[in-house]
Amino acid sequence: GALAGGALIAAVAFSFNHFLRRDHVNLVAYGAAHAWIPWMLLAADGVLNGARPARSAGWLALCLSLLFFTGGLYVIPYACLALTLWMLAAGVLAWRGR
Repeated sequence: GALAGGALIAAVAFSFNHFLRRDHVNLVAYGAAHAWIPWMLLAADGVLNGARPARSAGWLALCLSLLFFTGGLYVIPYACLALTLWMLAAGVLAWRGR
């Protein structure tokens, strides 16, 4: 709803900040990259369990591309690992539940 849209706009504005792209003082850019992880996992859950999986897949692709654009080389591997484990665990658990 409106809350998710507002949070997405705030995350985009925060991660596209010129200071974050120019300077890595206090690892601020890595913090901006972390902002995409929960949205990525929510979109992944929507792909598996949502009413509109194609829409959720689009949001997942957007979140992943923004994660790569924002940043940190340390954040990208474990965010992708978290996504893989989330999809695997949620998919297996949902399959076993059916």
